[in-house]
Amino acid sequence: MDPNPFPLTEISEILPNLWKLRHQPVGCRSCEQAFLAPADWIGQTCPHCLQGKLEAQPARLRPEPPELVLPFQRQPGDLRPVLESFTRGVWLAPDDFSPAILQDRLTPCFWPMWLVDGTVNGAWQAELGFDYQVKSSQESYSSGGWQSRDVIETRIRWEPRLGEIERRYNNLTAPAVSDEARMTALIGESPIEQAKCYEPDLLKGAALRIPDLTSQEIWPQAQTAFERAAAGDCRQAGGGQHLRNFKGQVKYAGLNWTQLLLPVYVTYYFDDQGKRVSVMINGATGQVGGRRMASQRKGLRWAGVSLLLAVALFVLALVSYAHNLAVFSPLMWLLGFLAAGFAAVPAAWPLIWNRSKL
Repeated sequence: MDPNPFPLTEISEILPNLWKLRHQPVGCRSCEQAFLAPADWIGQTCPHCLQGKLEAQPARLRPEPPELVLPFQRQPGDLRPVLESFTRGVWLAPDDFSPAILQDRLTPCFWPMWLVDGTVNGAWQAELGFDYQVKSSQESYSSGGWQSRDVIETRIRWEPRLGEIERRYNNLTAPAVSDEARMTALIGESPIEQAKCYEPDLLKGAALRIPDLTSQEIWPQAQTAFERAAAGDCRQAGGGQHLRNFKGQVKYAGLNWTQLLLPVYVTYYFDDQGKRVSVMINGATGQVGGRRMASQRKGLRWAGVSLLLAVALFVLALVSYAHNLAVFSPLMWLLGFLAAGFAAVPAAWPLIWNRSKL
């Protein structure tokens, strides 16, 4: 099946007329991602890679405006508790890894998903499963004798079924950006059932990422969504509780592609090498995701302090022994060895922690 390709139109022609939006296309040379953003975003850090700067650039986009927008339900001022929870528990964290700094750097963005409508028409076959119960008895030995008790087990009876289907499905979702799976793993699913019809005012002050996946590229995933929806309807029509080995010989007609925009906050902190580490927040649920790194530099600093303390304790032990204060000397030696041994802990801990968070 080859769905209709996306018609492309110059953004300068469609934003003010069809989208009713005063954004302009910008892009990042580092990650080669494109956005629609307010004019004052030019020169800001790219919200995708956090390395390059946004520059004005020409771009092309489908003329149809987004169909649905999930608004930001969590405002920046409400995110302090979740950021405090996110940063808590990281020993020897970088000084930049703090709720206040992360909150101050929050950048609102909308990440797109494709919505596809279409009609499924053709034949199908599958095995439907029907639950039934089997009663048996189980013997057990207790209290000096054998006892029997009834056991009811639910089993599935599989039967072949076939039929025809003609059904229209609307707003099935498919990824529009290549890193959608990574984002979902970080900040979870969004309550798309709460999305509203597109209004330009819902996008004020936020950037919109332009899709980097076309309909041809994501059609296999969209087709899977159609098959899953059709399989559910066929199972329900057949009265079964389960379905397996679903196969359809169907055609797809009337395909219509639109966009759903999901709210995301992007922020960051600097690691020991001065590199920005991305932190993302679901703008609807408040779920936070990103690497929680420890500072190797800070660990080595504390290791050095511990070693200096050990040296000082060893010197005190020698001085105590030289001045006939032998009662204090063993204690100083013991504390010195403990301080020297402890120095290895902050030196090694950040490396161990960071590797476990890859």
